[in-house]
Amino acid sequence: PIVVIVSEDLGALKRSQSELHAWTAIVSVLLIVLLVAVIWLGITLSMRPVVTLKAALKRLQDGEISRIAVRAPEEFQPLVYQLNQLLDSLDQRLERSRDALANLSHSVKTPIA
Repeated sequence: PIVVIVSEDLGALKRSQSELHAWTAIVSVLLIVLLVAVIWLGITLSMRPVVTLKAALKRLQDGEISRIAVRAPEEFQPLVYQLNQLLDSLDQRLERSRDALANLSHSVKTPIA
């Protein structure tokens, strides 16, 4: 039987393998950073209508506006509509309360005949 033994220096192969691992790690980290940035941008842009609505509610609370007029996506339009309906209802109740108080005040001031 003939036995042939072949040997090769694996140093070059291991170095190229290490370089490949290093480049893979660098590219992976860069892709993760890019992905996080894209996700953050997407969330920020998608939350813009909510932030606008929040600001409008704050202005409403501070008495700067009486109705909410926010250009919002179609999904938010029913919410804005219902909030404005609620404001109308509260205004009507407040007006009725003022009228009732005025009538009561007038009744108390007017002598009984």
